[in-house]
Amino acid sequence: MRYMILSLVMISIAAFTCCCTEETPKPKGPAPSATGEKAAGPAKPETPATPPPAPAKKWVLRGDDGKYKVEYVESDHPLKARSRGQLSTLRTYTAVPAPAKGKKLVAVFDTSKGKISVELFHKEAPQHAANFVKLAQDDFYDGGYSHRIMKGFMIQGGDPNTKNADPNDDGSGGPGYCILDEFSRTRKHVPGILSAASTGQPHSSGCQFFLMHAANAGLDGRYSIYGQVIDGMDIVNKIADTPCVARSPRNPEPSLPQEKVYFTDITIEER
Repeated sequence: MRYMILSLVMISIAAFTCCCTEETPKPKGPAPSATGEKAAGPAKPETPATPPPAPAKKWVLRGDDGKYKVEYVESDHPLKARSRGQLSTLRTYTAVPAPAKGKKLVAVFDTSKGKISVELFHKEAPQHAANFVKLAQDDFYDGGYSHRIMKGFMIQGGDPNTKNADPNDDGSGGPGYCILDEFSRTRKHVPGILSAASTGQPHSSGCQFFLMHAANAGLDGRYSIYGQVIDGMDIVNKIADTPCVARSPRNPEPSLPQEKVYFTDITIEER
């Protein structure tokens, strides 16, 4: 499945999409996507079977090795791609990271443009926070770059394929599993929000993420918000200023960066 973001411009709503597309009434701008083929237009996704309920969570602090402890279980989950039906692995975290009392759980993005500090919403979106912490602690993101940048919209990254020698598969990589949706009824996609790219189908996010450069209400309640920039919004603005061109003759969206902005390291800390 490909992690690409649908670009449709009409009025005042936008949606993030991936291997398949969700219905996007009156979309305004591109939709960040993950693990999916590029969609030609809006379409209703097929609804996969209801996933099992999430096991009870336990909150854990740092282990003896100085890292946050995360535990998870995995199960088969039917997730239909646009081109074929297939089983995906659904990962559910049972032990999720928690900072010491009075502290915030913070991810520090060390990029080639500067540092960005993001508070992770470990209580509001424990599955996504735990997943991000695990991937960051495993150096999963280190050395990759942002494959899609749209000034006035968002910056997308987290694709492991950006670390290989083939630029043509940028946007199509994933971690090999998906996690449960955690849509917020109160959080909005405003500047600085960290959210999860997905295929546009239920429970299909994995490793790719996007940082909002501008507000986009069309994404609210449809993509899992799990963090907010608390320091370094000026760096987000610098990244958004990266010159971009059309991705291809068939995809005129001007989101292909002409300069690679790297995520050299992402560390997790308490503040």
